[in-house]
Amino acid sequence: MKTSLHFRACCGWFILVMMLFLSGSMYAQNNQPVQGDRENVNVPYPGITKSTSTAINVQNYTGNDENNPLHYNKLVSDLLISGCLKASNIQFRGNKQQIGRFDRNPENTNFPLESGIVLSTGNVLEAVGPNSSSSRSTAYSLSNESDLQMLVGSYSINDPSVLTFNFIPDGDVVEFRYIFASDEYPEWACSQFNDVFGFFISGPGISGPYSNGGSNIALLPDGSPVSINNIHVDGYNQNNQGAPCPDINGAYYVSVPAGSTTIEYDGRTTVLTARIEGLTPCSTYAMKIAIADASDRQYDSAVFLEAKSFVSTGANIKNFFNMIETYDVFQSCEPTELRFYRTDNTNITEPLEIEYIIEGTAVSGVHHTLTSGVAVIPANETSVGITYTLPLVALDGTKTIVVKINQSCLCDEQTQWIEKTIRIHDPFVLQSLDVADATSCIEGLGSITAQAAAGASNFDYVFTYNLYDGSDNLVSTLTPGGNVPAEFNNLPVGMYKLVITDNVSCHSITQNNIIISAPEAPVVTLAPFASVYENTPAFALTGGMPEGGVYSGIGVENGIFNPLVAGMGGHEITYTFTAENGCVGMASDTIIVLPPYYPCPTPEITWEVQPVSCPGGDDGMITVWVTGLEKPYDIQCLLFGCEPQCDDCTVPELKNGNPGVFMAGGLTAGFYTYRVVKDGCEYEVCIEVTEPEPLEASATPNDALCFGYEGSATIAISGGTMPYTLS
Repeated sequence: MKTSLHFRACCGWFILVMMLFLSGSMYAQNNQPVQGDRENVNVPYPGITKSTSTAINVQNYTGNDENNPLHYNKLVSDLLISGCLKASNIQFRGNKQQIGRFDRNPENTNFPLESGIVLSTGNVLEAVGPNSSSSRSTAYSLSNESDLQMLVGSYSINDPSVLTFNFIPDGDVVEFRYIFASDEYPEWACSQFNDVFGFFISGPGISGPYSNGGSNIALLPDGSPVSINNIHVDGYNQNNQGAPCPDINGAYYVSVPAGSTTIEYDGRTTVLTARIEGLTPCSTYAMKIAIADASDRQYDSAVFLEAKSFVSTGANIKNFFNMIETYDVFQSCEPTELRFYRTDNTNITEPLEIEYIIEGTAVSGVHHTLTSGVAVIPANETSVGITYTLPLVALDGTKTIVVKINQSCLCDEQTQWIEKTIRIHDPFVLQSLDVADATSCIEGLGSITAQAAAGASNFDYVFTYNLYDGSDNLVSTLTPGGNVPAEFNNLPVGMYKLVITDNVSCHSITQNNIIISAPEAPVVTLAPFASVYENTPAFALTGGMPEGGVYSGIGVENGIFNPLVAGMGGHEITYTFTAENGCVGMASDTIIVLPPYYPCPTPEITWEVQPVSCPGGDDGMITVWVTGLEKPYDIQCLLFGCEPQCDDCTVPELKNGNPGVFMAGGLTAGFYTYRVVKDGCEYEVCIEVTEPEPLEASATPNDALCFGYEGSATIAISGGTMPYTLS
C-alpha cells in the first residue's frame, strides 16, 4: 500500500514536471516562430573551418568563484572600468555562457578593439572567427527584459544577456566604446528579427522612460537606437525579398564576409561611443548593459565592450585633432594637441604642475614627438596644451601613445594612475581595384569596383569614393560602409579617375587613368533612304554595310519594307551587323512615308508647224496631236505670243494613245504654249512658229559684148519664202 501511494505521489510529481516542461516547450515554441528557413541554423559555409589565425580569442567562466578573473564581477571591476571610477553591486542575468572576455590576437590585428567584455545572445565562444556560418545560433531558456521590450515594441524578447552594476563617477561625463555585431546581417535586416541591445543608466539628474527613470545611451549621433534595422548596407528581408530595404546609416556598418578571420558574425558596427553628460560627481548611478534576440532565439548577436573604456572625465587628459576631441590620429595629419585640464579640487589662482608619462607601443621620435615631462597650467587658466606631430613612417599597423598621470580622485582620498590611450593609424590603402570592360560594342556596360582598407591598422575607416570622367566631371559618389566595395556600374567606354577619402583623416587616394574599353566593334553604315508613298509596293531594303546584316523597324519583315504596314510618317530603320568576334554594330536612318500618290498618265503630244510665209505676216499655223490621254480632258488654253516656257522647247518622249488633233492658224512668228488639263494633271508643250527673213533682191548687170548684142542681168534673191515669182 505504501509502495502504491509512493508510486502515485511520484506519478503526480512526474505529471506536474511534464506539464511544466510541456508548458515551457510550448512557450519556447511560441517565441520561436518558423519564418523562412530560420529553423535551419548553424549551417556552415562550404570549405570554411575554425582556425587559430582568427582576430580575437574569447574565454568565459561558468563557475561561481567571484575571484576568478573571468567571473563577471572581475570583468567589470578589473577590465571594463578605469581611473577613479568605482563599481559595485555587479550582477549578471542570463546563462554564464553568454558573457566572457575577448582579446585581440597579436598575430591578426584585424579587429579594432584590443580587449574587453563580450555579451551575446548565444555562446560567446562562438564569436571567434573565421565567419563560418550565416546562422550561428545557441538558444537558452530565459525570456523577457522590460527595458529591451520597450525598444522592440510587440516582438518577443529571448535569450537576454544582462550585466548590471552601480558606479560612482568622479566627473560629470561617463563614456565607453563598443561594437555591436550580429548574424542577422544582412538577410534579416528590415524584418521583425531586429536583435536589440541597450545601455541604460539611471540615477541623480536622469529622467527617462526606462527602469528607475533610466535613459538609453546606446544611440547614434542622430539619437536613434543602435540596432539591425537602424544600421545596415545591402540588407534585405529573406521572408520578403521584394520589399524595399534601403541602406541606412551605412557609415557605421562593417561587412564581415564569409571566411573572414575577424569574427563569426556576418556584420558589425564601427567602433561607437556611448556617452552621457551632466552627471553629478561622487553620486551613485546604476548601469544596465543588455542584449537579446528579438522574435525568436536564432541568429546570435553580440556587443563588445572595450577594456578600460568605461571612464569618467574627472581624469582630464584630452587629445585633439583638427580641434576635435579624438583618440584616433593618423600619420602626417595635423594639427594634433595633447591637453591637460584642472580638476575641481585644485586652486585656479595658482599654477598647477602636472607630471605626465608617455608610454605605449609607439616610439617617441619615430611615430610621434611627445616625451614625458611636466605640463604647467598657468594661474587662472583651466588647461594647457602640448602640440605634437606624427611623421609619415612605414605602414606597420596601429601604434599607441599611453599618457599617464598620477591624480587624486575627487570622490575619495586615494590617488590613481589616470591614463588615456591615443591610437596612431597608418594611412589607408587601396586594397583592390577591378575594371570590367564593356561587354557590348555600342553600349556603356563597363564597371569599376574599388575597395579601400585600413591596411595593417585596425581602425574602422568609412570611405567615400568619388568617380570622375575624363573631363573631370563627377560621375558618382558612393559611401558603401566598411568592408563593402564601391561598385560603379553601367559606365560608358572611356577614361576615369577615382578619388577615395575617409571621414576622419587627412589622407586621400587618387587613382588616375582607369580605362574602360570594349571589344572591337564593326563599323556599320546605312545609306540614306529616299521618301516613299504609302501606296508604294513593298520593296527590299538596301544600303547597309557590311552586307549580311539584318534590318529592323516598323513595317520591316525579313528585310522587306511595306509602306502600307508602316503607315504615313517617319520610321527609324536599324541595320544590325554581327561581326565574327560576336560584337554588334548598328546604324539607322529614317524613311519617310508620304500620303498615297497616283501618277499622271504620260500622253504623247506631237505637233506640226506651218511657218509664216512673209516677214511680219500672220499666216502661221500649228497642228497638235494628243495621243495616250483618255477623253474627256480640258484644253485649258492655247496661248499666242507667249514667252518661251522652256529653254530649248524640246518635247519629252511620249507614248502613243487615243488621237486628238488641235489646230490654230493666222499666227505670227513667236513662241506658243499649249496646255491640256485632266484630273489635276497638266501637260504643256512650248512650240515656236518661225517666219522668213525679209525678202531682198539685187541685180548684177551683164553688158553686151558688142553693139547690137543683148546684155543681161543677174538677180540675187534672199529671204521670203520660196518659190519666188519675178515680173
